[in-house]
Amino acid sequence: MEKLITRAPVTFGCDPELFFTNGKGKVVGAERVLPENGVLSVCSYYGANTKAFVLDGVQVELNPRPQSCRATLGNEIAASFRALKDHLAKMQDVKACFDAVVRVDKAELDRLSEKSKQLGCKPSINGYDPKARVRASAAKSRKRSAAGHIHLGLPANMLPHRERLYPILDMLVGNTCVMIDRDLNAAERRKNYGRAGEYRLPVY
Repeated sequence: MEKLITRAPVTFGCDPELFFTNGKGKVVGAERVLPENGVLSVCSYYGANTKAFVLDGVQVELNPRPQSCRATLGNEIAASFRALKDHLAKMQDVKACFDAVVRVDKAELDRLSEKSKQLGCKPSINGYDPKARVRASAAKSRKRSAAGHIHLGLPANMLPHRERLYPILDMLVGNTCVMIDRDLNAAERRKNYGRAGEYRLPVY
C-alpha cells in the first residue's frame, strides 16, 4: 500500500447538535429559540459575522470554523457557547439540553414549521454496505437525536485517498465513542444514522 506523506496542515472541525428545553424539561423547537439566521459568535478574533449556532430541525447545530490547531478550535467552540449563553439569558425559561436522544411533545412538534420537522441529513456513503441509505424524512416522528460529524480538510495529495480514512476512524474514534455512550437510544439511532463505515465526501 502506498505510504502517504504530507507537510501541509490537516484542518478539522465539527458540527455537534443540542436541544433546548423549557423550565418543565420539555423540548422546545430551535426555531422558537434562535433567529432564522442563527447566533453570531461574540469573539471578534473569528470575525464579526461568524455564526456560532445555526438552526437544524428541532435541534440547533454548533458551527465553528475548521482549524488546523485543536486549541484554536477549542477557543472557537468556547466563544460559540458564550454567544449562546448571552442569547439564552435574554429569554425566559429556556436552557440548553445535551441529551443525545429526546422525545418531542406532539403539541410542540405541531407548532413548528415543516422545515424544522424534517431531518436535515444529507446522503452518506457507507464503505461496508453500498446499499445503505439514511432515511432523512421524519416529519411525524417525535423522537429526535442530537448527532454531529467530524470534519477533516485534507491536503491536495491526500484527497484521492480519502476513502482509506474511514476504517481507521471507525477503529480509533467510532469504537471509543460507542464504548463511552451506553445510551440504548443511541444504539437504536445507529440502526439508521451514524453506523460504522458511514462518511461523506463534500466538495468543501
